[in-house]
Amino acid sequence: MNRQIVIEKMFGYLTDEHKQNIHEEAFRDIANVFLDLYDEYDHQWGQYVEFKTGKREEKPDRPISWVCNASMGHGKTTVLICFLKWLASETNRKKRIPVLLVIREVGMIKDIYDELKAFNDECIVMVDSTNRQEIEPYIHCHQFVIITHARLDNLALGLGNLHTYRLWKQYNTWAWGEILDEDNIISKRNRLMIIDEKPSFVNASVFDIGSKHNTLDWFDDLATPLNLDALESQCMKSYIATLVAYQLSQNATSVTTALAQKDDLSLFTKTLKRLIIKIKNHEDNKGKLESLRQLKHFQKLLNKDSAGRIDDYEIRGQSGRKIIISERIDYSKLKMNMLVLDGTAIFTSQQYKGFKLKEVNNYNDYSRFYYHIETINTSKYARSKKGQTTQRAISERIMKLKQSHPDMFVLPMKSDIEIYKQLGAILEDIQYFEERSNEDSKPINLLNTTGKNELKDRKALYLTSLPKMNADHYKKIAISLYGTKVDLGMNDEDDANWFKDNKLELIYCGELQAELLQIMHRTALRKIKSKDEIHVFVAYDDEDMSKLKYQKSIPAFSHSMNQIYCANKAVLQTDYVVDESQYGRGDKLRNYADLIHHWIHKNITVFNPLPMRISEIDKPNKLGEKFRDWLNKHWNEQEELINKIFSEFGYVIYEKKDRYSEKSKYITTIQKNHDRLMFGE
Repeated sequence: MNRQIVIEKMFGYLTDEHKQNIHEEAFRDIANVFLDLYDEYDHQWGQYVEFKTGKREEKPDRPISWVCNASMGHGKTTVLICFLKWLASETNRKKRIPVLLVIREVGMIKDIYDELKAFNDECIVMVDSTNRQEIEPYIHCHQFVIITHARLDNLALGLGNLHTYRLWKQYNTWAWGEILDEDNIISKRNRLMIIDEKPSFVNASVFDIGSKHNTLDWFDDLATPLNLDALESQCMKSYIATLVAYQLSQNATSVTTALAQKDDLSLFTKTLKRLIIKIKNHEDNKGKLESLRQLKHFQKLLNKDSAGRIDDYEIRGQSGRKIIISERIDYSKLKMNMLVLDGTAIFTSQQYKGFKLKEVNNYNDYSRFYYHIETINTSKYARSKKGQTTQRAISERIMKLKQSHPDMFVLPMKSDIEIYKQLGAILEDIQYFEERSNEDSKPINLLNTTGKNELKDRKALYLTSLPKMNADHYKKIAISLYGTKVDLGMNDEDDANWFKDNKLELIYCGELQAELLQIMHRTALRKIKSKDEIHVFVAYDDEDMSKLKYQKSIPAFSHSMNQIYCANKAVLQTDYVVDESQYGRGDKLRNYADLIHHWIHKNITVFNPLPMRISEIDKPNKLGEKFRDWLNKHWNEQEELINKIFSEFGYVIYEKKDRYSEKSKYITTIQKNHDRLMFGE
């Protein structure tokens, strides 16, 4: 094969407009990775399962597992489509290579499917939950098959018919709905597998006696077809809950023991085990893949020691324990040559054990990239405080920044969208945060940016917090990798590390950096030929070492991202966003403002108007005197914060000389203060 000619042919599939926008060197680098994969496959004669003209049996070579680190914006999808077109255009039918494509983004699935369908109507099929039953009998007939990441996980776990998805049967002629003649087969051949973005690698379940993780979810779902009577059903549910509750309350270690010991011959245990067999084998349950996965995990907990980890938790005063069972998904068991396209693989390298890295140059000029650390506490607790003081402070900051960055897109957590909408921070882009009936994808939020084209032309982006998953997400990954050899404990807030165990902390930081980089590159930063400056603002205080009792044991992730990914060319800047609730002052101030506002509303008339000395307010209850004393302590350092809060109620506090003091504190309305400044008192 002449690589240069092949790559030129692949490049020739692009439109003239696309050719002008694509980075040719990046295209060539990625194309060479695909062609390396092709060569590796082509040399493995064992990939031919059977020839029509011979009964030769070959022992297959060990399938390869590669990960390509081509960065976002370098045209991975474009090159992939060109590579598939080249494969489909092979004139020697016995040399055609089939591919199983595993895609996360709905939009990317549609782009690949539509373009390949237009190129060769018979070469490709996509499988989703809406067409699986109808399309599965014909999957083996198509050269290219697209599936989702969730279906890949199920196939790797033995849920579903792997043979259907792995094997390509190439027929001379065929038509939909007809019985295909096995005598008309040219060849049977295993597929290449190309996975876009990192697969999950994790198969996990959580069992808890509480409202969040119901130990009985899988049972309720899978026992339905058995039509158990109410008493029998309740007996089994009570027994399952008792087994889990006993483990959580009596096992003081962090590793589970078998819920039912080997010598347990009780009627309840025997009945439960028989019932589980019936549930697993029932025809109506074959499609309930998530519940079947949980059932398999419960069976392991039931019969095996050390199957799960026991994790202590405390959330806002509520403490308890839960069982996490987590296993690594080994995709090599699918016995297909595999290439994963993951531009941030360097940060999650622990999960790519057994993979060979196929490196591609990063052609982006990161000297145009400005990473702004907006220092403010944006933890879940801080964002849930009364008065939404964190969101208010960030909204004010956003309003100021939009004056110099008018195209800035604000990206909050899903739970904060309504708050930022009310505060006016996202009004210009509100349509992107709302459900649209004509689209398959969900509205955008900080944890759902995949396939979101609304960011691709933006030169400024504001993340209102870090894209953190809950702690269990990172613990599941750690358990799948290290089993019982990782401490699941978490540190206090004044420690820079979230987790006690460095292995778990590294997983968390790696996942977080990868997610941040994915989000950042959804902006115009992905346009690697551009010279435009890109500004990304991220609100968090995890790198504010001044507030931490214990320093971070690994480098701050802003510096790590810059050094490892951006060749130390990105510009890092730090600003502080003032949260009115800092040290409790915001809450106290808001309380004073609320009480004073209500007193003014009831007591101030045209005969008793503002402005008024603070100490004169509600003299019988000494409200004004108390607030005056508080003001005298904090006025010099908190004047801006004080008036920010009182302005929300329509008032201004100012100092003036009178017969009582050189700097008496007065309160008036915003309008009257404007008149005072313009025309004097």
